[in-house]
Amino acid sequence: MTAASRLFAKTGLSEVTVAQILDQSGVKAPTLYHHFGGKEGLYVTWACHTLDVMDAEFKALNSTGPTLRDFLLEASRILLSQRSMDIMQVMRDRRWLADSDSVEQIDDALKVAVFQPIARAIEGTTPIKDAGDASQLFVHMVGVRRPGYKRAGSVDPASTEEIVDLFLSGVHGGSRAAVQSGYDRAREPGAPIEVK
Repeated sequence: MTAASRLFAKTGLSEVTVAQILDQSGVKAPTLYHHFGGKEGLYVTWACHTLDVMDAEFKALNSTGPTLRDFLLEASRILLSQRSMDIMQVMRDRRWLADSDSVEQIDDALKVAVFQPIARAIEGTTPIKDAGDASQLFVHMVGVRRPGYKRAGSVDPASTEEIVDLFLSGVHGGSRAAVQSGYDRAREPGAPIEVK
């Protein structure tokens, strides 16, 4: 699991081979297949475990009762932490999962650990109609700040504080054009995850 964590966190699911996992971990293939069923099972186990850790961090953050701005700044820190996973990468990795149960497990874990806590914080302080969509927008906007993330042809992303302020200006009825511009810069192709 430790070897897989390093590999998956570094490059994502599609770039990691079973041979790399076995080489880095020092285990034999039958052990991997017995415990995880293969690379996909190991990936899902790693992602769900890492998201559980993030969930605990969000729960601790919610218990302090911060303002929405402070919550979003701290949420950004959690999302960008070197010890946490790259949520954007996990969302891209979904397309490489062959088993629909694996996709569902990842989606459920993302929803519970990341999107719902952010949506609850937004709902509790703003008159926004769809906090689930807003939480996904926020995660995408922050995701481009992750070290090493750079899309071809993209400009350098704004600072975390600028992203939080831009997001809040949209949530609180600021310039729709400014919010859409920030969203367009942060948007990554992929199916959205329904948050309820």
